Amino acid sequence: TIAAVDGAVRAGGIGLMVSCDLVVVNTTTTFALTEVRIGVAAAMISVPILRRVPASRIAAAFLTGEPFDATEARSMGLVSHVSNDVAATVDEILRGIRAGAERAVSETKALLRLVPTLDRTEALRRMTDLSNELFAGPDAAEGMAAFKEKRLPNWNPDASS
Repeated sequence: TIAAVDGAVRAGGIGLMVSCDLVVVNTTTTFALTEVRIGVAAAMISVPILRRVPASRIAAAFLTGEPFDATEARSMGLVSHVSNDVAATVDEILRGIRAGAERAVSETKALLRLVPTLDRTEALRRMTDLSNELFAGPDAAEGMAAFKEKRLPNWNPDASS
C-alpha cells in the first residue's frame, strides 16, 4: 500500500499513513502528534508508528505536539519519499513495483515485516529457505532468461508493448 499525502497530517492521520508500506508526501506537508494537547496519549497510533520509527527519533513529537516538516519526517523514517509532485512519484513507484514478479514482490513485502522480528539465526535459516525456493522457481528462470536475452520478463505489463 502507498499513502499519497498532499496536505497536513495530524494525530490519527499519521497512524493511518504509517500503516502503509510506502509513504509519499509533498515537500510542504507538515505533521503533528497533537494528542497530548487535548489530554490524551497517542496510544493506538503508537503501535504502527513505533514499528516504523525508533522511539528516540519521535519522542519530542509525541511529548510536545509541536509540528514538524516533511524533511524531518523523512529523516526519522516516518515517510519514504518527499516530492514536489506526489502523483508522479507514486506513478514511478508503481512502475517499479510492477516490474517485479508478483510473488517476489509479495515475499519481499512479507520479509520486510518478518525479518526484523526474528533472531539472527532464525532469520538466516528462513531467508535461506525462501531464497532457495524462489531461485528454483519459474519466476527466477524467466527473470534470468529475460536479463540474458535483454528483454522484459513475461510478467511485466510492458512486455507485450
